[in-house]
Amino acid sequence: MAADGADGTVRLWNASTHRRGAVLRGNQGAVTAVAFSPDGELLAVGGRDATIALWAPDTSKRLARLTGHGKGVENGGVLALAFGPDGRTLASGGDDRTVRLWDTREREALAVLEGHNNSVTTVAFAPSGASVASGGTDGEVKLWDVARRRLRSDVDSNPAQVRSVVFSPDSRLIAVGNDTGDTEIWTVEDGQYVTEFTGHADAVLTVAFSKDGKRIATGGVDRTVRLWSTDTSVLTLRPDAAQYRVAVSHDGRWIAAYNTHDESVDLWDLRTQRHVASLPDAGELTWDLAFSPDGRTIASVGEDSTLRLWDARSGRSLAVLDNHAGMTFDLAYAPDGRTLITGNNDGTVHLWDVRTRTRRATLDISAGNGLRDRRGRQGHLPGRRELRRDGQLWDIASERRTATLTGHTLGAITAAFSPSGSTLVSSGNDTIRLWDLDAGRATRHICDVVGPAVDRDRWRKLMPDVPFHMPCS
Repeated sequence: MAADGADGTVRLWNASTHRRGAVLRGNQGAVTAVAFSPDGELLAVGGRDATIALWAPDTSKRLARLTGHGKGVENGGVLALAFGPDGRTLASGGDDRTVRLWDTREREALAVLEGHNNSVTTVAFAPSGASVASGGTDGEVKLWDVARRRLRSDVDSNPAQVRSVVFSPDSRLIAVGNDTGDTEIWTVEDGQYVTEFTGHADAVLTVAFSKDGKRIATGGVDRTVRLWSTDTSVLTLRPDAAQYRVAVSHDGRWIAAYNTHDESVDLWDLRTQRHVASLPDAGELTWDLAFSPDGRTIASVGEDSTLRLWDARSGRSLAVLDNHAGMTFDLAYAPDGRTLITGNNDGTVHLWDVRTRTRRATLDISAGNGLRDRRGRQGHLPGRRELRRDGQLWDIASERRTATLTGHTLGAITAAFSPSGSTLVSSGNDTIRLWDLDAGRATRHICDVVGPAVDRDRWRKLMPDVPFHMPCS
């Protein structure tokens, strides 16, 4: 282990015995950067004197001095060092606004990479050795092509001063720590933003990936070290188009996305991250998409009030069904895949037989109910009615309403069942609510709250859709 110092020395420590080893002297002024080669046979030391000294740690012998960096804008000299995976190529960043590549075996400069507008404070080699990343006080992050010795791309990161850059073990991602306390993650191949980790109260000084690339450790001026999970897949779909609606198959293998660029639905294989097919003529605006439970069919509804069915593998159109319901904003498959449900702004819900591709029934949920559209509008659409402040439960087999759930004061927008079907979650403009759908458990809870006797009026307020009886006697 090597520790640099303001007195121009580098102190070596034995990591196994925890004992201090040699003290290396030779820099004129403070030492500002140190880096070991991957095999530990070479130590590079940079200082405010704008030179890089190469040392053999085992013998404490100085092997060479590399010169070329100027004193720069702050007279900071060499501010950052990093060895490539070959153990021979060294990258340095300096106060003179340059990144330099060196051949440590031949003791010569390979390239001077210019482009930063201020001091370069951090450099990092990709594990593949193909790229070098640099960041500086100008708030810019640059990726350099090592073989061609030229700029590869700029990363559009936070303009705050960059304190640390590091590549993921597979060289696909780059993490950037900056003065705002944030750590940003970007793709190397195309410079796409992935995510951002916030939490430090001050600048992030150092960033490191775990060996498997699934975690990041960050250290900051706020005296904390934080661990973050990066275990997520990144897929960019049609960056030239807005993705208005997205659906994922039940097995997590496929994703369908409607894009506004050519008004089509694109199908992607998440395993290979490749585009598989496009579903043409999806309509002027697709409001919702859904995969069938077996993943073989995609259903879509759009602004033209038609329900479309597609083959999820080939993209072939299977059916176009006229909904005759004004505007349709929502659709869903029943878990058995035999029934498709569409919600309409005229206060009706249509049940479709998937096998015969015919409408089986229409449920009138209106009584003042209209469904909110996917853009959050609450009116001014032909045939719309006022948004209800309650939810309704219907039995599909009997086509009968079984319960009304009251509680939302500003309208219920969306709902979802738990996997067991015993709990419902609903959200509105006011709250998110959880509902217990186990009638026996709900009855017992009511009895515990209100006591042994419930009269008809109170029963009607609590459970208006359930016939009155005396459950608590």
